[in-house]
Amino acid sequence: MAEAYPLVLLESISAGVLPAGSYFEGLGDGLDAIGARLGADIAPLMRFEMDTEKRVASIAENVSGLLGREPVWKDECRRLAVEVYSWKAVAAGMEKAYKGTLAAK
Repeated sequence: MAEAYPLVLLESISAGVLPAGSYFEGLGDGLDAIGARLGADIAPLMRFEMDTEKRVASIAENVSGLLGREPVWKDECRRLAVEVYSWKAVAAGMEKAYKGTLAAK
């Protein structure tokens, strides 16, 4: 199965749109990282249950909970995209890691 997670998640936060989705593997990690910046009241609503018995109810409850809130996350999602996931931020992190490796030799 092909997974579009990385691109979809990053495009979402880059546009200031709160991502929400199935809470599993890589997508779960991404939702956790973003949720940590948005607060304990919003983070759980971004995660949909994987259990087939609870999945539909989870989506309905969580989306309803998010739609009932003021979208305060827009600026923080965009800020996260720029500070952590932009090419400039990723390249700076890679450069730091490479310099650390070279210095250790």
